[in-house]
Amino acid sequence: AAFVQADADAYVLCPQTEAARMAVAAGVAVWHYEFSHFMPSPTAPGGGCDNGVELDVVEAGASATWATHGAEVRYVFGSEQNHDTLSGRPRIADCPFSPAERRLSDEIGAYWAGLAREGDPNSGGGAGGGRAWWPAYGAGANWTSLVLGVGG
Repeated sequence: AAFVQADADAYVLCPQTEAARMAVAAGVAVWHYEFSHFMPSPTAPGGGCDNGVELDVVEAGASATWATHGAEVRYVFGSEQNHDTLSGRPRIADCPFSPAERRLSDEIGAYWAGLAREGDPNSGGGAGGGRAWWPAYGAGANWTSLVLGVGG
C-alpha cells in the first residue's frame, strides 16, 4: 500500500493539485477531491471489483483512508458491475453496493451531474438540498475536504 500511495502522489495527486492551482490562478472555478473508499473485494485474480486487487498491487479488503485510481467511477455512475479485463478472461464482475455505498453513489452522482449540468457540483442540492456543500478549491488552499461518510 505504501508504494501505491507514493506512486499516486507522484503521478496523480501532485500534478492534479498543481493543475488545480494554475486553473484557480487563471480565474477558473475548481472543485478538487481525493476519493478514499475502497470497496471490499475478493482476492485476485478473478475478483474483478478493484483493479489494484486484480493486479496484486494491494490486498483485498476495505479501507476508509484510500482507494485505487479510478475506484470512484462506478460510484459516479451507480454501477454495481465492473468490466474486469485484468484477470485474463474479460468478464463483467458483480460488485454489489452496501446500503451505505448506495447512498454514497447517489451523492457522488448528484455532485457530478450538477457539475456537468451547471458547472457547479452544488447545483440542485448542496446545503439545504440534502447534500453537504462542496466548497470550491481556493488559490491559497492546501486542500479542501468533502467528507461523505460510509458507515455500517
